[in-house]
Amino acid sequence: MGAVVVRWRPSPERLAAGWVVATIVVALALLAVSVARYPGGSLCDPAAPGFDLRCNYLSDLLHERALDGRPNPGAWPARAAMLVFIAGLPAFWLLVPRLLPGRPDLARLARRAGWLSVPAWAAVPLVPSDRYGALHGVFIVLAAAPSLVAAAAALRGLLAERRRRALLGLGLATMLGVGAAAGLHTWQQVTGAALPLTLVPTVQKAAGALLLAWLLATAAAALRLPDDGLRGRPAPA
Repeated sequence: MGAVVVRWRPSPERLAAGWVVATIVVALALLAVSVARYPGGSLCDPAAPGFDLRCNYLSDLLHERALDGRPNPGAWPARAAMLVFIAGLPAFWLLVPRLLPGRPDLARLARRAGWLSVPAWAAVPLVPSDRYGALHGVFIVLAAAPSLVAAAAALRGLLAERRRRALLGLGLATMLGVGAAAGLHTWQQVTGAALPLTLVPTVQKAAGALLLAWLLATAAAALRLPDDGLRGRPAPA
């Protein structure tokens, strides 16, 4: 009987979880560079120096010119941050079905709709609103529609998983935050309502923080799935 060489190799789920975490870390680092290099100008004060967490939208970082009129050297790291973050989304939507063993139908829907949204999300930072106008919003809608379907399917599937209540709660909070940010922004744009200047940018950042937390929590849950990572093969003669 030939000997068997046993080697440890991480499962695809573990590799995907690691990729999600890595892309978030790199994206946050690039975003920090963009914020540091943003010249100035915000909704509250067009002449204010630097990036104001309360009064600036994250999308302000993508503009070639800051709101104070100066060239924005933080635009390229902001675009890079978004693209790196988006590069982690396919891995995230690969992980979600592994956490929904009781609802394979919803798992498939979440994965397919999630993957469908990725090309449109990748286009968003490449067509900033200051240069492409309404096309920026079009790609956001094209990306958001399948993303909402995927998230809804994932949350519905998590309802059947008793061990995933915390993940379900975080996902629901994320959906509410993203919905509130999108709804307030759309209402303001369509109706011209005079909302407090800090409201929508603050809600936007809170929703972004919840989204990052949900992605990281999903990656952590996938890493805790049982898998010894051992693979055996016959030893060479």
